[in-house]
Amino acid sequence: MLYEPPYGPEDLKEPALEGAKFIDHLLAQKTPGLPSFYEDLAAGKLHRQDLQVWVKDMYSYWQHALVYSTGAILIKTNDEATRTHILRKLIDLEGEDVVHDLTGWTTPSYAELWLRFGEALGLSREEITGWRPFTRSYYAQSVLCMLSRWWEWSWLDGIASFYAGDLLGQECLTAACDALQRHYGIGEAGLEFFRVYLDDVAAHIPWERDTLAYWCCTRERQLTAAKAFRHRLALEHQLVLRVHTAATAGELPLQVAAESLRAVASSPDEFLQELENLRHEFYKGRALRVRSHHATREEAAAAKRRHHTGGPIHNHKYVGEKYFNAVDPELRRLNLRKMIDELGQTTVGVGLPSHPTLLRWGSYPFGLDDQEIDRLEKEDMPPDAFLWNAMKVNLHRNSHWAVGIALSLVGEGEKLKPELRQQLLDDIEQLKHEYAAMGIQDVDKALAFESEHAAVDVEHAEISIKAIREHINTPELQDEFRRAYILTLQQKGY
Repeated sequence: MLYEPPYGPEDLKEPALEGAKFIDHLLAQKTPGLPSFYEDLAAGKLHRQDLQVWVKDMYSYWQHALVYSTGAILIKTNDEATRTHILRKLIDLEGEDVVHDLTGWTTPSYAELWLRFGEALGLSREEITGWRPFTRSYYAQSVLCMLSRWWEWSWLDGIASFYAGDLLGQECLTAACDALQRHYGIGEAGLEFFRVYLDDVAAHIPWERDTLAYWCCTRERQLTAAKAFRHRLALEHQLVLRVHTAATAGELPLQVAAESLRAVASSPDEFLQELENLRHEFYKGRALRVRSHHATREEAAAAKRRHHTGGPIHNHKYVGEKYFNAVDPELRRLNLRKMIDELGQTTVGVGLPSHPTLLRWGSYPFGLDDQEIDRLEKEDMPPDAFLWNAMKVNLHRNSHWAVGIALSLVGEGEKLKPELRQQLLDDIEQLKHEYAAMGIQDVDKALAFESEHAAVDVEHAEISIKAIREHINTPELQDEFRRAYILTLQQKGY
């Protein structure tokens, strides 16, 4: 579970499905057909340079993300039989030659086989290993690693992720292997990766299916495993979405920033100015958090429903990471105070309620009630929202503690720029007129969420400034923050 509220008695009152029926239930959630990139590949519509981009962009998946995410589930797994299966899966990923001394096996790792496939397409190893992944691909890989490693997925959710990834991978790479021979002239020698991978997943899918059928024996286990199954399918689609964009749009999408380690750290003022220059480069003087406008009450209500889906406004996930990772006691206390603003000043009996409650206030006048919002928050987020909101947690959880705190400079920091803050205030005024025209009675309460962000974020932005000035003061930390800051700026347009 990421941001979604926990399942309650009403969600769990139905009995668990029998094992085979649960597997059927999972399979029914898999959308028919291949991701668009693989559809075009299978139809012979791509050019060799498109295949080369695919090879380069997927290398980090085979070399790191798939290995890390699989190992992360192994260490969560206390059932020995299942853990043994995962260990065997890791041997396949890392190369059967890792046990050459025991078995005489010589098959190398998936990463090595993928490099050989790239060479068959005319790429050098350096071109593949030196590629900077598309930002969306990097988000997808990072989120897979995070969900697998941390508490969002149980070990059994991880098995559901394996099952989803292997089923889709089997389907996509079977089609790819056939098409590479028929349409693109790749000989047998260049297709060793595909033969090895497809043999391996054919061996793993049965135990993954049987493990889920046996251990998903309660309603709650089935609900969370099914969600993990769907999430993994979504991530696999996201992995090649920008590869397909590159093949069809005629230009490369956003990529992860290159390392830019400098010999000497910039002064705080110089570094902050560099960050503002990056903001302007990406957003061209426009605010990040511009509010949506709608012509009718019905359109506005539909937007409210989308905003509640999956519960992304429950931002304790990443705000909490800022707080308890902080080493500096003063910054830790400042982030606790920030959490009180966002999770509810009413915790101490005064002030405004939590931001999730303020968001509900803005939805009630458009016909939503608590029952509907509760249901929406337990549904899956749309893929774009899921990917960025999970990536946001990942950045805060796995970055240096000061980097995590200062990342709020992207969103909250724009309120320190008078021209950007004025854009937001003007936007709220326009919304007030639009809401009044729609017949909304208490427009101030309906826009309390937006107004609160336009105000309190100014104070919260100063926490980011303080973290940068006092702690992000070495070349290494400034490089880490610069790259994380760019990744965060890229939430628009990735």
